[in-house]
Amino acid sequence: MQSLFSNKYKFKDTEEKLNTYWDKIKLYKWKNLQDKQFIIDTPPPTISGQLHIGHVFSYCHTDFIARYQRMLGKDVLYPIGFDDNGLPTERLVEKIKKVRATDIDRKEFKALCNEVSAKFRMEFKILFQSLGISYDWDLEYHTISEEIQKLSQMSFIALYNMGKIYRKLQPIFWDCADRTAIARVEVEEKEMSSFMSTIAFSTEAGELINIATTRPELMPACVALFFNPLDIRYQHLQGQYAIVPIFGNKVPILSDEQVKIDKGTGLVMCCTFGDELDVYWWNKHNLNTQIIISKSGTLDLKHNIAETDTLSGKLHGVSIVEARKLVLETLSKCNLLIKKEEILHNVKCAERSGMPIEILLSNQWFIKVVEIKDELLEQVRKINWYPQSMRKQIEMWIDGLNWDWCISRQRYFGIPFPVWYSKRDNEEIIIPDVNELPID
Repeated sequence: MQSLFSNKYKFKDTEEKLNTYWDKIKLYKWKNLQDKQFIIDTPPPTISGQLHIGHVFSYCHTDFIARYQRMLGKDVLYPIGFDDNGLPTERLVEKIKKVRATDIDRKEFKALCNEVSAKFRMEFKILFQSLGISYDWDLEYHTISEEIQKLSQMSFIALYNMGKIYRKLQPIFWDCADRTAIARVEVEEKEMSSFMSTIAFSTEAGELINIATTRPELMPACVALFFNPLDIRYQHLQGQYAIVPIFGNKVPILSDEQVKIDKGTGLVMCCTFGDELDVYWWNKHNLNTQIIISKSGTLDLKHNIAETDTLSGKLHGVSIVEARKLVLETLSKCNLLIKKEEILHNVKCAERSGMPIEILLSNQWFIKVVEIKDELLEQVRKINWYPQSMRKQIEMWIDGLNWDWCISRQRYFGIPFPVWYSKRDNEEIIIPDVNELPID
């Protein structure tokens, strides 16, 4: 007997017909009905490669919510955009076009970025439409478009005129792999193996004292030693000076409550800069500045090299990892390495490159957030959170904000800041009229 359904169901044909029809009648169009609005702030997918099942799974979750709210009679604002500027797109272009941004003209590289991002935006769109995700495609945008560039630059100027944005030379998180400043939110912790090395220092008076550190390569940048004021082992050292072994720099010995008595030897180096605690001490105690890490992640000791200092000469220009090895070898040869213990510890790394970050002094742009922490927490508590545990997470994150938000990046394909300024210090910053935007 011949089947009534002799041919296979051609679902692709049906999908195409339905998508075309739904688009024609604007089924998912936002009508801007003020009393029935439900707004979804869709995170735009990054143009960094092919979408995978994880992306699909995630974006379908939001679609379920949008459809449910429409069934309740809500007017759902459900836009879709594509994040197609910045480092992820640059990396994709370098991979596909087999070029490096640093090796060709910036204008030429930007043209390649525009070409590649346009191709991937279309591929993403076709995939989302084939999935039937109920976006309002009339609200489609992409972050490198002239419209978004203008909006972003207008926002920058507005915040600058309100005194909410400033440019300053101060410590920032630096990704040596991608050679750019990054924000705290782009920093993650990874568990890594390392060594806790106990090193013999001496006071100016000749007393032997030991410090423990995971970063012996920063000894040339040591600007102070610290102990806890309640630690009776070191109270007599307050106000004395210590001599950094091998390098010979003389640094003050100070007390601070932030030192953990039971960690290491209880006596710690403050270097500019090993971590955020070093920055805190540097600010609080008005310490000297000795930057020895370059933006490429090598040691820069050209100002430290003396005729009698052969180690600084060997360290200059080498990687951080290699410098650490050389310093430990030298300490061991000089019988100054008391103990070297293998450990696992958390290391702050750049989210994008995965490499350990450094804290460097650099002129960057910042948005003031530390001064509005209480206001941010107040707004967070006005929101209904699902699940409630997410509210606690963001409260903890806000409580931990000690630095303002660094918004500048050292990139080729992104939205330029609408400012002109001289490389000379203390000269006026020039801001364009908003009617001139967008500008490069």
